[in-house]
Amino acid sequence: YHTGAGLGDSSVFRLGIGMAIFLLMSGVSVGLHSGTRPLRPFLAERARRYLMPFAFWWVVYAALRTFMALRHEQAALSWFEPSMIWQGSYYHLWFMPVALGVCVAVEALRLAARNVPTGVFVAIVLLVSPLLFHAGPALHPIVGIGVYQWVWAIPAVPISVAFGRIIALPRTPRWPLAMLCFAGALAVSGIAIWSVDRDTFPLRFAVGALLIGVGFAVSYPSNALLFRIRTMTAGVFLCHPLVIRGVLRFIEPLPIALIAAIIWVLAACLTLVLQRTRLARFAGAPPEPAAPVAKQRPSHAVSA
Repeated sequence: YHTGAGLGDSSVFRLGIGMAIFLLMSGVSVGLHSGTRPLRPFLAERARRYLMPFAFWWVVYAALRTFMALRHEQAALSWFEPSMIWQGSYYHLWFMPVALGVCVAVEALRLAARNVPTGVFVAIVLLVSPLLFHAGPALHPIVGIGVYQWVWAIPAVPISVAFGRIIALPRTPRWPLAMLCFAGALAVSGIAIWSVDRDTFPLRFAVGALLIGVGFAVSYPSNALLFRIRTMTAGVFLCHPLVIRGVLRFIEPLPIALIAAIIWVLAACLTLVLQRTRLARFAGAPPEPAAPVAKQRPSHAVSA
């Protein structure tokens, strides 16, 4: 997303597909579960995973913005708006409460549809996917940004449950083809809606769903590096604006793609440091020993 301005309007990076992928992965992490589970522990675990980092980084970015306001001789809270209480003191934090809402909605839909055969459920999702993708272009002009952020949950919830249903199917030789067909059909649906509406909302989910489908369907050996990167994704997302604020003025003359790479590496380093302190819970899931996974099996690790 941050490299889009330098790569041109036609670049896929200009789409900002990260939010669609993050929301789908958050939902899929819930949809992977089968059977029933107590609601209260589930809600408590998800609240700890999303709201505690949200609250911590809310304070961090509020302190940063207050400092910047005072530095520019403005009122200390000149940056504050009441909607920031739930949207975040920095724009990107809106993802955390929305992701929590997606997880709760996925669990509710998963339980409500548990008696619907997988083939029927997946077919229904594909049939209504044009309507799901059209929600963004249809609602964007008539709702405020605070409401529009939650519109992202509309396609994410049923698609996440469908992904979870397919992942739960027996691993026959045709299983990867089923996953790719579902992801490909979603991509076609999203591209079709985008060609009519010319709004990037459906295109973002089309590309995101396709990448997730390929990620699950393609076999690749697990290794410690991939596991480490997976555990850092949430932390990198949460702290990268702080890194940008700190170093951008020193590297701004560099090519935009190189700037993005430097920011990611520095944010990853900060995440690794935080994950080795008592602040680990605020920087994504603490690192765990990587369990060995047999080669030539799809890696289904999902970071929420």
